[in-house]
Amino acid sequence: MAEVLLTLKIMPASADSDLEAISEGLKSISSGRFNNVEKEPIGFGIVALKAGFVVTEEEGASERLEEEVKKIEGVGEVEIIESHRLI
Repeated sequence: MAEVLLTLKIMPASADSDLEAISEGLKSISSGRFNNVEKEPIGFGIVALKAGFVVTEEEGASERLEEEVKKIEGVGEVEIIESHRLI
């Protein structure tokens, strides 16, 4: 089955959410293979995380990944901002 590289934009629940703890939590996600994470300043002292994951190309895979990321303490909103099919 083909694989898809998803880039997620992860907004913290508050400006004082621990981004390092969120980053560590991303590495333990089981519904996708963690690829990378980087910080992206948003404004007013808020910093989002952009994280890459590889998932199988099957129905519901991206939704399962989003739901698992939302369960990490300190995570506010999660949005898929890029999707690329790997060959």
